[in-house]
This record gives sequence, structure tokens and C-alpha cells, in this order.
Amino acid sequence: MKPAKPDVQRFIVRAKPAVNHRKYRPWETARLVVFIGEGDRATALFRLDAVLRMHRWELLAFEEKSTLIEQRVREIGGDVWAAYQMAQTRGDYLVELPEHFGAGNHGPPLAPPRINERFVDEMISRVGGRRLTDVERGGGGDKNADYLLDDFIIELKEIREEPLGKEERQHKLAALFTPYFPNDSEVPLDPSVLTQADTIAFHKIVGGPIQGAVKAAAKQIRATRDRLGLGSARGAVILVNSGNYTLVDERFHALGELYARKDTRQIEQVASIVQGLTTNGFDSYFTGRFFPTGSRTPLAEKLAASFSEQMDVLMNEWGARASCNQTMRWSRRCRFSLSQTVESLRGCPACLLAPGSEKIRGLDSTALDRGKRGYFPGCHPGRLRFPCYRSPSRPAVPR
Repeated sequence: MKPAKPDVQRFIVRAKPAVNHRKYRPWETARLVVFIGEGDRATALFRLDAVLRMHRWELLAFEEKSTLIEQRVREIGGDVWAAYQMAQTRGDYLVELPEHFGAGNHGPPLAPPRINERFVDEMISRVGGRRLTDVERGGGGDKNADYLLDDFIIELKEIREEPLGKEERQHKLAALFTPYFPNDSEVPLDPSVLTQADTIAFHKIVGGPIQGAVKAAAKQIRATRDRLGLGSARGAVILVNSGNYTLVDERFHALGELYARKDTRQIEQVASIVQGLTTNGFDSYFTGRFFPTGSRTPLAEKLAASFSEQMDVLMNEWGARASCNQTMRWSRRCRFSLSQTVESLRGCPACLLAPGSEKIRGLDSTALDRGKRGYFPGCHPGRLRFPCYRSPSRPAVPR
């Protein structure tokens, strides 16, 4: 007597490719239809996790789960019936339905040019400024500012560090945002929901690279002033954001001004150049903005006009060659996972975790995704991972 064929559970989920996926890029999300040959729903849920791992997919959200009725599937026929039979004989069957145009094309997206030191050199030169000579630098190594313009000593600082890349900051952000979403399985990192006190705490967490750059610039400006005997010269810093994807609006500039006021007397003016780079895998968007906007000092007005002209030069050169010496790097998409331990749960395997039934065990980071997604964790003891997606920040200034 032949053994009875197992029932088939069908799961429809949204998922993202793991960073080591052989075919798809991490942002090329897809709907997956997974057929599991298993009569027990709870066991099928665990087997689903194994299938996703084997095919290098990471779960984003459950959309549908059901036990298929063989007679109805047989009547439908076609690919669905073939997948059903495959799951019965082989144990599982997976269908990938990519959500992005051209998904699976491994050619790297075209990266735009990075605004770098050479760019700022041209900006300063265009308005009558210059770099310090070797004699003026006095062999002081890094303890020198970069430019002289009018009565200003100016230091350039390029910020290429992504704050979310540091594990310590990930822990702090998780502790800061989780209380705002106590019953949610995902926590969007959206500063607009924070109280004034927590907004200040958020700025302290993500503003570390900016604060460090401002403090270093102040020391360099002071050293140059003393070395050249320019006691009446004023200090200024130009902050270039070419890698900090958490701060891509006026918040970056506002933090620079905040730290210049709070941490030093050497810097009177702050100018910022903020680059942004986003892609959906097909279309890519590059932005370059100068701050401050609106009412500006004479120095800022000069630099803003020069920035606009230099951007035209940069983009024309890049467009003509379709390449450049230094390009912006694509950000690695950051996700925080709260590893949680379920102590005791009762009820249907398809229910969500009840509030208070978990303990936060820590974080780990994988590759940056945006937007809040639903997530079905299952209802079984063990370590469960809850994705937390970063939402785009709304423009804001430190308060």
C-alpha cells in the first residue's frame, strides 16, 4: 500500500534577497509563492523558514497562508497543479515574482561623481580664495586648515561615515525608538515621532561624525591662525556629506552649526554640501544641495554661487565621459533585527506575539531598506527576528 501523499501548505510572502543572493540585489524585493508538502501547519511554518534561507531570501511580510485542497488545485491545473505535485514529491516548491523592473540584472547601477576635495578646490578658487602653500602649512601635517578666502581661514571636512554602520549606535537607536511602537513588529526610524528631549538624543547618536569633524576643524583653524599670525582672521568650515545617508537634508547642516556654536569658538560660519543618492534598481536619483539656504552671509553667498557653477561643470564632465575618478558609493542598506526569546505562548501558530511576551536580546545589522512592512513572526519558542526598517527622515533642525 502506497503511503498517503501529504497535504500542501501555500505561503505567499514578500521578501528581500540576502546580501549573498546569487541573482538579485538586496533592494530587489519580490513576492514568493512557496508550496510546502506538510500536513501540520506549525511544522510547515518552520520548514518555510528553512526554504527561504536555502534560496537566500529574507522575510519581510506574510500576505497569505492556506492549506490547499487537492481537488480544487487539480481543477485549476497548469502551473499551480504542477507546483502542488512538486511539493508533494520533493517536499517544497518556490516561485519568485520580482517587484522591480529588470530585477536580476547584476550590472552595477551607474554611480554619480562624488563631491570631493578637488571640487571644493575649484569652488574656492573661483571666488578668489586659495589653498595654503607648503610654506604656510609649515610641515604641520594634519594640523592645518585648507584655504584662505577674504578674511577667513577655512577647513574642509568630508563626512563619509554612515552612522547606522556602528553597532553601538544601533543599540542606542533601538532603545530610543522602540518605546514609540510598543506593539509593532517593525520600528520605523522616523525622527518626526520623537519628543523634543528624544530628538536631541537622536541628534547625539547620529551626529557623532559631524561633531568630531567640527572639533577637528576648530583645532586646525586655530593652529593655522597662530602659525601665520592671522589674529584677526575668522574661522569657517565646509562640511561635505558624501556618505552619510541617514542625514541627507538640512538636518546635516543644522547639526554642523549646532556643534560649531556649542563646542568651539574658532568657527564663526558653517557651509554644508549634502549629496543624496537613491535607486530602485532601474532609475537612480542624484542630488547635490548647498546650505545655508535663504538669507546668507557674504561668504555663504559667494560659496553658494560658486557651488552652483561647479556643479554644472562636474555634471557636464561626468555626462560627457560617463565616468569619473571618484564616484559615490552605494549605501549598504541597514536593518536592525531585534532578537527576541518567547518564554511561553499559547494559541494558534498563526497568531502574532502578544505584547509583553518577548525580551529584547540585542541587535544585528544586515544590509538599508525603507518603509514600514508587516511581518508575521510565528508563534513558536525560540529566537525570532523582527525586521526594523528605516523610514525617510522629515526635514528638521535641532531643537
